Amino acid sequence: MYLEFRTKKPRWIGVQRGGGLIGKYVQNRITFLIIEGENYLKIHTTSYPNSIKNMSADLQTSGLSVATITAISAFIGSSLGTFWKIYFDQSERSRKDNIEKKEIQYIELNLALHLSSFAKKSEERIFEIAEIISESEMYSKSPRTYSELEVNFPDETKWEKLPIKFVAELKLLIQNYKSTNQYIRLQFEQWADANDCYELDCQRLAFYALRTLEIAAKIFKELDAETAELSDLKLRLQGYIDEAVDNCNRSGNSQLLIPELSNRFRSSEKIKNTA
Repeated sequence: MYLEFRTKKPRWIGVQRGGGLIGKYVQNRITFLIIEGENYLKIHTTSYPNSIKNMSADLQTSGLSVATITAISAFIGSSLGTFWKIYFDQSERSRKDNIEKKEIQYIELNLALHLSSFAKKSEERIFEIAEIISESEMYSKSPRTYSELEVNFPDETKWEKLPIKFVAELKLLIQNYKSTNQYIRLQFEQWADANDCYELDCQRLAFYALRTLEIAAKIFKELDAETAELSDLKLRLQGYIDEAVDNCNRSGNSQLLIPELSNRFRSSEKIKNTA
């Protein structure tokens, strides 16, 4: 005779090799089927303390031998004690897993909100830069400056709770966003005027706003949250990038695109050949 425990319902508690004692657990109830020759006794238990008392009376009137009753009583008592320990341990693990899952969902939600906020601010900054360039060209003066738009996350973010692949993707995105800013500054030192650099910065803002929106939208989808507003914002940002690429292609100057968009540049000669 041996004892087997499993975690998925229905759970078999006691399995006898070649007949004898069989136990089954379904929906918080344990059923023991005890067989001795032609005699058998089916015992249902619903709670550990009361089940022992009820079993004792049932066994006495079962017609089974004293030796069998003694062995069965010891076995069932031990089985029930072991079973309830495993059952409650599993329930506690399940409760802790649910708490952990909920905590991770809140962390992801907070990140998605910050990412989508950055994308919205990026669009606002693009409009602001467009006004600055327009003023500069209209009044033939140097464009006014503006502050750097940064991607920030709460200091209390528990990164160790999140999948390392996701964290790496997010932090690499931010690193590349900052690196492109350094690239634009270098162009200003080498050949570009302020308005050219402002145009490049608009491309940078639009490009990385789209990337952050993709990550935020994925998180919102996993959390079953609505993202219609973000979809509209994504279309507007993509439209700005497409327009910037088209303008650059018409001018034939690949320097007017940030490195992330350079693969979309086509010279005027190539455009004629594909027309």
